[in-house]
Amino acid sequence: MNDAELEHRAAEFWTDTELADAFPRNIEQAIALKLPVTIVKLPVVTIRTIARWLRRHNRSPVFPSYRRDLMGCLYADGGHGFIFVCGADDPDEQRLTLAHDIAHFLVDYWWPRLLVIDAMGSSIVHVLDGHRPARPDERASAILSRVRLGPHWHLLPRHEADPDSDPHIACVEDRADDLGRELVAPRSRVQHMLRALPRRFDPEAACRALGEFFGVPPYIFQSDVAAMHREHTPSFLEDVRRVLGR
Repeated sequence: MNDAELEHRAAEFWTDTELADAFPRNIEQAIALKLPVTIVKLPVVTIRTIARWLRRHNRSPVFPSYRRDLMGCLYADGGHGFIFVCGADDPDEQRLTLAHDIAHFLVDYWWPRLLVIDAMGSSIVHVLDGHRPARPDERASAILSRVRLGPHWHLLPRHEADPDSDPHIACVEDRADDLGRELVAPRSRVQHMLRALPRRFDPEAACRALGEFFGVPPYIFQSDVAAMHREHTPSFLEDVRRVLGR
């Protein structure tokens, strides 16, 4: 997904919500208005607490073995998504977790599902949801091969967890990071604010200011701020010329 498509998709998400111009953005309300997604806040988010909640609500999840606490989790089944968020986290972390997981829901589940249904008709829903096997003509469809059949899930570990070395997973995560960030902190708005900074500025203070404005953790702006800081920092030769008046 290139930058132009990223911006378009994120803007499309906020269409008709009347929430796009208010920062920090209320992504929880936008999700409720736009998508068949339930947000569940738990004191502690683990595989066990998520599975217990889903079983109480007539779902039968199958998750991998994972013992550490999570920041969030997406579970989607039957055209409905559930996003689990740690309610004990700071509001800015919760907003970013929601943005990241709704990006996964959209890119990896909802948009591909709508594409298949639009191309193959509503009868394919039973195949997508794992209620019947695909017929030979359906299995032959290239478009059906692009989606995962049955329940879909995604786990969001905490920052201190070991990163996954699988390059495919890293690509999927990067895509969700990019769209999630664009949903709550549009790059064009971030760049506009950075260009307004004085020539000499404190990078840490700039990250904090951006984090406070967008309502997300300051660390997500570190690379943008560092790039702008390098651009603004005069070279030794420029300093000498300024002193000499040349």
